[in-house]
Amino acid sequence: MSQMDSDTKIGVRLVRKYIAIFVLVCILSNMLPSGINAAEELKEIHITGDPVQFQVAFNRATGDDYVSIAADEKGTIIVVTYKYLNVTNDYGKSWVSYRLPTDAMYRILYDKGRFYMANMHVDQRYSNIHAYTSTDGKEWFSFDLDNDNSNHNSNHNSNPYTIVNVQYINGQYILLAHTYNNETKLFTSSNGMDWYEKVEIPSEIYFITWNGTIYSAFGGGYTFYSMSKPNSRNQLVVDAAQNRYAEMLIYSSNDLKNWTMQSGSIKSNLKYSFVFNGVPRNNYYYDLEKPVSDGIITLYDSSGNRLISKNGTTFTVQSFKKTLDANYSRSPMFKVGKNYMIFAQYWFSPGVIRSKVLTSTDQVHWKTTNLTKSIPNTMTVIQAGSKLIGYGDKGEMSISNDGFQWTKIR
Repeated sequence: MSQMDSDTKIGVRLVRKYIAIFVLVCILSNMLPSGINAAEELKEIHITGDPVQFQVAFNRATGDDYVSIAADEKGTIIVVTYKYLNVTNDYGKSWVSYRLPTDAMYRILYDKGRFYMANMHVDQRYSNIHAYTSTDGKEWFSFDLDNDNSNHNSNHNSNPYTIVNVQYINGQYILLAHTYNNETKLFTSSNGMDWYEKVEIPSEIYFITWNGTIYSAFGGGYTFYSMSKPNSRNQLVVDAAQNRYAEMLIYSSNDLKNWTMQSGSIKSNLKYSFVFNGVPRNNYYYDLEKPVSDGIITLYDSSGNRLISKNGTTFTVQSFKKTLDANYSRSPMFKVGKNYMIFAQYWFSPGVIRSKVLTSTDQVHWKTTNLTKSIPNTMTVIQAGSKLIGYGDKGEMSISNDGFQWTKIR
């Protein structure tokens, strides 16, 4: 890649910023689906140099609370706390704790053989960004997504990124990073180490799907009040008794470069339920229910709904409230042997949040089983290959082969 002098680089970044702002203004003013075009890839980031060795603090797991957790399919579980990086490569039989490189809070992510760790809550324009990747949690390589340090020392970025997700989709890694300006930088990589910037999307995107035909990018959404049921694209019921609805924020693309806004533009005729300084704020959240299958995207929200799409741009709603019967939160759906499983939390008594598991062999008929033994309070469940890992209060962690019998490992 050719090298530009610092003035030219700054000019290119400013021009791109104003183009993104112009596109966003068009979206808001016209309230119609709009396109975001990327004429070319902006930069390439290559990881070079020797691996980084973190200092060993203890040959055991620390007992402090979690900040973030990720696990692979081969027995490696990485737990980030406020000061330490706890690593096991044998599903919790033995642990090594390393000191984190700085006092910042770190997020850990995993997909397709690689872990990614970067400091989170980047909320200052010249924050010092630290990002690392590893295959086993022992040997790490550092990388920097923003090399524009022309106006400041080499340790600070003029528009730092918060890495929010790394996914392996359609044969490549996709990295999503939020900017200080509440936009999203999208990077791609064939090997998970060398990154190519694709585009800047003028919204905070949290995850992407590929249904075999089209990429869809999801940025939560906005809730609003209405006396009549809305019928615009991707508007759905959140709480009918309170006349509360939501609109999903969705973009679509054929190539990860050129994006069209399908829904989620701010509309002047809606009574938004969360407004700050006159600007509606994103307050509707959902996540991927299960891997995309047969071109069908299935999401779930915190209101007991399933959101389903065959074309990646228009979603219909299926209520899951009666089946779920939980009052706190839930996991996505996992496949464990012949069973499909969903883990839900429910309030039991002051300070006690217990868990239940819903099981099904056909995804239609569900059985509920309460879990009480060897599980953490407020247990969140993730899947790591054939294993299920549950973590909760007081830094506790349990592991299970079948979702019913659990063993504490931390």
